Amino acid sequence: RDMIAYVIAGFDTTACTLSFALRALAMNQNEQTKLRHQLRSHQSPGDARNCKQLKMTIKETLRMYPATAMGTIRGLGKDVVLPWSEKVLPKGSWARMVHYCIQRDSRLFNDPNTFSPNRWENPTSEQAKSFIPFSSGRRSCQGQGLANLEMNEVLYKLISKYRFDVVEKGEIHSIVVFKPMGTLLSVSLAD
Repeated sequence: RDMIAYVIAGFDTTACTLSFALRALAMNQNEQTKLRHQLRSHQSPGDARNCKQLKMTIKETLRMYPATAMGTIRGLGKDVVLPWSEKVLPKGSWARMVHYCIQRDSRLFNDPNTFSPNRWENPTSEQAKSFIPFSSGRRSCQGQGLANLEMNEVLYKLISKYRFDVVEKGEIHSIVVFKPMGTLLSVSLAD
């Protein structure tokens, strides 16, 4: 049963995240070129897992376009004081963590709507704590390791060899999973 859950839950979410990564890189040619240059210094996808620029690109994609943008709902096991208002959510309450809003909070991220992988070069502790595309704690996504492995492998193979350009930007929709709709990219061999 767990394997079926991994395949169903992991297929669409990872595919959408990869689509967003390619879209973001196509819209930001300097970032695409920088990543390609770094990836070409690695011999294999396994070796590329150590590529800092690839890790930062994936992290920035997940920050801007979390597959579960609407977040998660949790029952609170204790009273929680909201730090910005001092209001208390009592034990037993249900709380929703909206990943999209948390990860685009301008109090945490300068220019939060701009794709900037280098923001992850030296993140603050607040930024690291607010990065929750796979949720967090003991109920975090069981497939996050597999998802990261897939994203590393696919982006290494595509970006190191091909150039992606935007033909149509499309729109972003949240239909169970956060996904780009109507995006059309062109692909050519990279220099």
